[in-house]
Amino acid sequence: MYTDVALVIGIVLIAVAIPAALNGWTEGHFPRFSAASAVIGLGLVAYALTQRPTGYDFADVSMAFVRVFAMIAN
Repeated sequence: MYTDVALVIGIVLIAVAIPAALNGWTEGHFPRFSAASAVIGLGLVAYALTQRPTGYDFADVSMAFVRVFAMIAN
């Protein structure tokens, strides 16, 4: 279950970091926060992929989101 949480948080951080990095580059600033968010997100995804014995398929990723959101809702 903890690998699901790490995977979901990592994917969300990467998804938020990409538009923030593009915005920073277009305005002429170095996107420090978005770069750090992307590195942390990639680390969390890598951790989740290496710690789960069977790995993740595409269907497992969507079910991981469902399990994490269900855990938050309860």
